[in-house]
Amino acid sequence: MRAGRPSPTFAATPVGHHAGRAAAAAVVRARRHGGSRGRKMVPWYLLLVVACAATRGPSPHYEDPDAMISEFERKDRDAWQRPDEVVDALPIPGKDAVIADIGAGSGYFTRRLAERVPDGRVYAVDVEARFERYLEEQREVWGLPNIVPHLAHYEDPMLPEGSIDLVFTANTYSYIPDRTAYFRRVRSALKPNGRLAVVDFRPDATPPTGAAPPRRQRVDEATVVRELEAAGFRLERKESFLPYQYFLVFRRADAPAAASAPPSGPSGDAPAPRT
Repeated sequence: MRAGRPSPTFAATPVGHHAGRAAAAAVVRARRHGGSRGRKMVPWYLLLVVACAATRGPSPHYEDPDAMISEFERKDRDAWQRPDEVVDALPIPGKDAVIADIGAGSGYFTRRLAERVPDGRVYAVDVEARFERYLEEQREVWGLPNIVPHLAHYEDPMLPEGSIDLVFTANTYSYIPDRTAYFRRVRSALKPNGRLAVVDFRPDATPPTGAAPPRRQRVDEATVVRELEAAGFRLERKESFLPYQYFLVFRRADAPAAASAPPSGPSGDAPAPRT
């Protein structure tokens, strides 16, 4: 998951697809075991799930993950996404930090994060197996063996509990179906002093064509804060240098009061100067 995803139903599609397959299998089993009377034994709700899943095929663009990789890596993206400035502003506690990049896609941010934590690791979290394979290949090209491709589910990032210093997600928040439940799982994966950083498109912004989802699908900043507070987070600070996106940093609501982690600079030790 990452920038450039055009379909407003993209995030829910795989979940519905797999649920539809499971329901269809249940229907087949019921008919096999029930003989000629099996059709009467199939629960009505399974038939409903099959019918709904059949109308929710994947986005045509998403059927071609390689096209998505090209979209994520567009040469003009750096000008408005400002990836190095974003990474400079993140609360990375040290070169041995453990980071999760949720919606890693092609590794646009993943590789930049991995450069900052040469003695740590970066989980590249996504739901698309093609992205996982791509990152497995590219981490050798980039010379970043500390990237860990990590296939997950839309409803669960599948991260080890209490092990992550920083969870970062860019241009992905609006595609997660049940965000409060999802980020409760993210919270469980964070260390007590861990942070969560969310970058996503403002509903009122007009980014380059194809860079953002439709306005009606975007989630405004106030909603993000409200949902993440319900998931057990507290807003710590905001950054305002991105032209089309908000940039929010959260900490666990139960984090020790004295805990603080300054933004990292190019060396991972101090904030980089802003221009």
